[in-house]
Amino acid sequence: MKKLLNISLMLASIGCFSQTSKLENRSDSLENAFIYYNLGIDIYHQNNFDSAIIIFSRAIDLYPEFADAYNNRGVARKRSGDFFGAIRDYDFALQLDSSISIVYNNKATAERIMGDIQKAESNYSKAFKADSSNFKTFNNAGVMKAEIQDFGSAMEDLSKCIEINPLYDYAYNNRGYLYIKLKEYELAIADFNKAIELNLQYGEAYENRGIARELMGDIENACIDWKKAAELGMDYSYVYLSNDCQEVESD
Repeated sequence: MKKLLNISLMLASIGCFSQTSKLENRSDSLENAFIYYNLGIDIYHQNNFDSAIIIFSRAIDLYPEFADAYNNRGVARKRSGDFFGAIRDYDFALQLDSSISIVYNNKATAERIMGDIQKAESNYSKAFKADSSNFKTFNNAGVMKAEIQDFGSAMEDLSKCIEINPLYDYAYNNRGYLYIKLKEYELAIADFNKAIELNLQYGEAYENRGIARELMGDIENACIDWKKAAELGMDYSYVYLSNDCQEVESD
């Protein structure tokens, strides 16, 4: 049975969101814009993306040069499925401030999802130039390169991400995925172990570690991992349990 590996794209929603802005000398309008901006962040993190879009729009109405608000509205639009609207907002943000690395990253991620790999590669490169220490961009670029089978470059980007931030669990999961593709199963398991050590609730890492263990012939521990992954909401692990393990526990 062909296994499905989970790679974790660090999207804008979980790390490339503008939390603060560089604006200074705030007038009353600016202060009110910041009130809406911060409220929009709170509403976004409640997964109420449509309301967040409305609130970020109010912040922009009050201060049309609010680049971070355009970025965050783009993030909310992407999460609501409006990729064209998201890219349009990222473009507005970059017109106002072309130095914000995360906006290039966010735009590249939206373009990658839409299948425009050439534009995505270009914008990831611009993100690197704007901030070579942005580990999340290395993670996202590595995921994209893995998807297009450029495993060597993907490994370089993910390893760079880990070098910059050795506590970033997503990158270990993603590099473990690459090691499976390269049939380096022990190295894959080591990376999944680290991802789980950093985040005990990381269902994808348990599921992927189960795949690596099965490929090494360790079906008993693979089933233990898939059971844990299923408990953490990884529904496809039930398929693995059903096909490869003696018992399946489901609700």
